[in-house]
Formats: sequence, C-alpha cells, structure tokens
Amino acid sequence: MRVLANFKLVRVARALIFAFSLLLSALSGVAQAHGEFVRTDITFRPGGGEFVLLMTGQSSKLPILQAQIQAQLYPLTPALKASLGPNQDLDWNKLEARNRSYYTPLEDQGSGKYLGKLEGVKPGAYALLLVDTTYKGESANAAKAITVGGTEVRASLILPKTNTPTSYLVYALLGLLIPLGILGGVLGVAWLDRRGKLKV
Repeated sequence: MRVLANFKLVRVARALIFAFSLLLSALSGVAQAHGEFVRTDITFRPGGGEFVLLMTGQSSKLPILQAQIQAQLYPLTPALKASLGPNQDLDWNKLEARNRSYYTPLEDQGSGKYLGKLEGVKPGAYALLLVDTTYKGESANAAKAITVGGTEVRASLILPKTNTPTSYLVYALLGLLIPLGILGGVLGVAWLDRRGKLKV
C-alpha cells in the first residue's frame, strides 16, 4: 500500500510539473507591458475620430497586452519642427502639457490592439505623443510629427523598455510554484518514511 501511495504521489508530481511547463509556454506567447522596445502602429481616421493602436514587441514580435496607454496631440510649432529627427521623430520632453490640444485613453481590445477617440481634430500639423503608464512611477513615451487632413493618418513609433517586472506573470508562476513546493514536501516525507528514516 505504501508503494502504491508513493507511486500516486509521483504521478501527481509529474502532472503538476507538466502543467507548469504548459503555463510557461502559454505565458511566453504574450507580453504583459513590455521589457523590450515596442513598435506601435497607429491609424487615425479624422472623420470619425477613431484612433487605432497596435503594440508589438520589437524583438519578440509578440502582442503587448494590458498596457495603460494614451494618445495626445500637440500643435507642431516652428521650434518643434526645427528639432525633428530623420523619421519625423520628436523629443517628447519638449512637449508641454499646457499646450496639449487633444487627448484620449486607449482601451485594450486584446491581441495587442487598442482603441480610442480623438474627435474634432482640425486639419494641420501635430506632434503625436504616446504615453504608457502601465506601472506607477514609470512612463514609456514616444513622439512623432504627423499631418492631419481629410484622409487616414498612419504612423509608427517605438516605445522604450519598461523596467518593472510583469506582476501578472509573477503571480501566475507563484500560483504553480506554491503547490509544487507543498507537493515536494509531501514527497520528501514519503521518501524518508519509505526508508525508515522518519521517526514519529
């Protein structure tokens, strides 16, 4: 009976380890916030104000989930135009909050897609600022010059890395590691008992 009990414990341990491996594989298929540079592709349709953002890890090519991100538009002043980079990129530190013209939070739609509304945007040149504030005390920003007219606006920006570990991943791993630790203790006791080394 003792051998049978030990055999059952071993089978349970193997099943839990297998489940742990599956969860690791599943979690590795998406990224919560981002520990890498992130490519963002935006599509803005001035007519209805729809703002679509796609977030993908630049190295992993995985969709970025559960980000807290917003889009802001600022007038593109002559001073900002003079500081434009080769890809129309801007130093976001040059943008002042008091000059912000339009703003929208972006809602997570899953698969790295986010939606927002920028209504009433007048035609003209703007600085588009993306602000990722997924973690308190930390902000990943990127800015670029765009021109809004009667047609669809498309642009790509690169968000820098964030430093905060993924809380979702940590909790998910702990949820499996704790049961495995308990089972390991049970197996250890069974092993000692089987060899007569456990004294009651």
